[in-house]
Amino acid sequence: MCCEVIWSFESSKSIDIKALCSSILLHIHLAIDNHRGRPPAETDPPWHGQMLPGARELLRYLTRTGIPWAIATSGRMKAAGRVVRSLEIDLAGIPVITRDMVAYAKPDPDLFLAAAEALKVDIKAACVVGDSIWDMLAARRAGALGVELLSGGYGQDELERSGAYRVYGDPADLRRHIDEVGGRV
Repeated sequence: MCCEVIWSFESSKSIDIKALCSSILLHIHLAIDNHRGRPPAETDPPWHGQMLPGARELLRYLTRTGIPWAIATSGRMKAAGRVVRSLEIDLAGIPVITRDMVAYAKPDPDLFLAAAEALKVDIKAACVVGDSIWDMLAARRAGALGVELLSGGYGQDELERSGAYRVYGDPADLRRHIDEVGGRV
């Protein structure tokens, strides 16, 4: 199960991306399944994969600095719950948006729109960080700025052609460059 994380910067201290984005929706696939090289299906036993490098640290940074964030996933809650629990962080008050909660999955923008609504932020002042051309299509349809990770099997050139503002290797790389996408507080 891959989970996407949505976060928002509603701070006068954040830098400005499109006038630099007052809100950022981070759509990251945080987990990989070591056993089969794919996210677990809803019928799979408990998930025993591993987080992508820096995923937990990125979420802890957002929490520590008071940057609101949510989890959104194209998967259904039954499967998403296994990965969300594996994050080993306090999710009290963190919105979790799943495929069960929206009319359409990607490439429609419904997940991003629902996450922005849950965070009470304007999607047009948001940045979506994903790992596929479908993420960028959904981000563009929502009116958000897109940032990508190389963890989804697409090359940097493909992701840039799909509309990515920036492309990073993994969540750890994004965390090291967080100021480039409005994450400095």
